[in-house]
Amino acid sequence: MLYDQGQLANVYLDAFSITKDTFYSYISRDILDYLGRDMIGPEGEIFSAEDADSAETEGAARKKEGAFYIWTSKEVFHPCPI
Repeated sequence: MLYDQGQLANVYLDAFSITKDTFYSYISRDILDYLGRDMIGPEGEIFSAEDADSAETEGAARKKEGAFYIWTSKEVFHPCPI
């Protein structure tokens, strides 16, 4: 949801300000990039949330709740290509 992402970006920026660890700034930037890319419509409208129903595989006819948000172990343990 939009407000969750905004709060997370602020927390990561605070962590960067305190620690000067660039990892936190990269994460914040990723969040803000996501918001700009996926949460703003073509005419400037701002979306409050995304639909979690999505195709489990490429070209699947049926949608499944949360399928878009399934990650591999590699993605979980190596989330940021720093």
